[in-house]
Amino acid sequence: MGILRSLSIATLTWFTATAFLFHPQLALALSILMAFFSEATHHHSEMRTMQRHHREMVGHLREANAHIEGLEAALTRRHIELNTAIEELQRRDAVGSPAARELLKRQEEAMEAASRALDSRQERSNIVLESMERLLSFQAE
Repeated sequence: MGILRSLSIATLTWFTATAFLFHPQLALALSILMAFFSEATHHHSEMRTMQRHHREMVGHLREANAHIEGLEAALTRRHIELNTAIEELQRRDAVGSPAARELLKRQEEAMEAASRALDSRQERSNIVLESMERLLSFQAE
């Protein structure tokens, strides 16, 4: 498209210069010069468009970079908070865990003692019941 535009401007310039009765070599030089000017203006326009696009992309890139930095800061903050929480849990586990284990052990021992006492009482009750049955059977005879 650019070549056609340049050629048409060069041709129009050459026809105009020859219509004004310029020397043919001068008309050819003017047409070439106008073709270069046409390309230069088009190139300048394209360059401005690309520069504007470049500035927009740099702005978007800066915004994205700022967003990423914010996410990194939040991630670092969360990481520190999680490490602090883990350390606190480990500290509490180290401090409270032996006491809790000792309490559970004592409760298990108490449950076992209660179970043994219940079994012992059951045996005594069975012995008393058998004795009473024998006594009743002796009295019945």
